Amino acid sequence: MTSGLILINGAGGFLGSTVVETLCPRGCQVRASDLPGSGLESAHHAGAEVVEADLLDISSFPRLFDRVTGVINVAGLFNYSLPWGILYQANVLVTKNMCEAALKAHVSRFVHISSIAVYGKPEYTPMREDHPLNAANNYERSKREGEDMVFEFVNKGLPAAILRPAGIYGPRSRYGQAAFMALLALVRNTGRRKIPVMRGGPLMQHVHVEDVAGAVAALLEADDKLVIGRAFNVGDDTPLTQGELFRAIMSELDLKEQFSYPYYTRAYWPFIRALLALPEGAFTRLNRFLEKKWSDVIKNHRLEKALIPRLDRDFLGYMNADYVLDNSSLKSLGFKLKYPDTSSGLGETVKWYQERKWLPRF
Repeated sequence: MTSGLILINGAGGFLGSTVVETLCPRGCQVRASDLPGSGLESAHHAGAEVVEADLLDISSFPRLFDRVTGVINVAGLFNYSLPWGILYQANVLVTKNMCEAALKAHVSRFVHISSIAVYGKPEYTPMREDHPLNAANNYERSKREGEDMVFEFVNKGLPAAILRPAGIYGPRSRYGQAAFMALLALVRNTGRRKIPVMRGGPLMQHVHVEDVAGAVAALLEADDKLVIGRAFNVGDDTPLTQGELFRAIMSELDLKEQFSYPYYTRAYWPFIRALLALPEGAFTRLNRFLEKKWSDVIKNHRLEKALIPRLDRDFLGYMNADYVLDNSSLKSLGFKLKYPDTSSGLGETVKWYQERKWLPRF
């Protein structure tokens, strides 16, 4: 697979840009694509051919798929606050368009980036790839329906495999753990150096962006019989409780533990359910308040306007169970994690943000 022309869409984004920078040094011929004006400079510097395209407009596909032998379908939206219509277009309709074009182009491999979100609330852990797909909220549904689209085209002859990452973090990320980093930096900016920290809590698995890119390469290089028509989990080896996640970030922001308090799901879940029942407008107002406060941090510390602290309602829904993956199927292909330990990877990521003035130093 690495000898042909590989099309990577969403190449201007967090994961897509890292996939480009991972495959190009391996000698792959890469065509990097994203929406016009989305920023493909890093792909150009990595040595990729750059083609801007709107994947909802199939008139651009003849040029986009010319001579393409492999496709990495990264393009999509990760945003729990968006309405269903927008998520459907980005995570389902775009996938359909890509699958149709890839099938017509007779590509040798199609790798689709999905998410741990398709599992919904775990019925058991660690979750294997045959775990039921109980997607609940709009984002989870859009990722599950994107997978359904891929498997539909597998039945038509598309040689596709699916990758299901845990929560992705690392340089260039502007969401997920990055939002928590900005939240903690916002607290530190008030002058506080000690905060209460949860003890225990649900386990959550994470994965460094470079390991997701490495997993993409593993699916490209594996024999057809090992990957076609299959989904693969990718997550690191050290799931963290919510308290451990905060501690891993706190030390890099000069925050210390004031005291710890235990987390009991039965005790806290009624309160969380009450928060989940709040209208979306309440979270919108909260996030506008946080963004306004963050603008002061940007001004005072002369930061780049890259991160925004926020809290999405649907994130609270992950506080009632452990979200842990079984990553043995991917490892059976010979894949090895570069960042098996979440805490050290998060620490490096905070330092990356600080060096580029995405986060302040205290």
